[in-house]
Amino acid sequence: WAEWRHVYESLASNDPTRRAFGVQRVQTWRSRGKLPVAVDVTASFVEAMLNDPACSPATKAPRSEHELQLLYGMCFVRLVNGIVDVARSGAGRSMSTVAQELEWPQWFVDLRHEATHQRLPSLHA
Repeated sequence: WAEWRHVYESLASNDPTRRAFGVQRVQTWRSRGKLPVAVDVTASFVEAMLNDPACSPATKAPRSEHELQLLYGMCFVRLVNGIVDVARSGAGRSMSTVAQELEWPQWFVDLRHEATHQRLPSLHA
């Protein structure tokens, strides 16, 4: 558990170097097999943020707005799908129904749907 704690602390750090270490460690774990969705998606969000000038002004690999929309959109799709699909064990249950049961806001499902089928999410809050 010490390694999990160390990676968690790295991903949650304010130091970009430590966050990059956490992302690299999760990439190593991915190469070894399946990861819990929360760990996998957290690292994906952190990796996107490391390349987002709004989150990491000193980034050496800034991404365009469109590329960031793709990165964040896919992270969000994988988060919702990864959690809701596991809970959707019964056939015929909609994502919205399962999200309500999980007490997730409807906008999670709506944003996932838009990123998957319609348009990419805006980066502006």
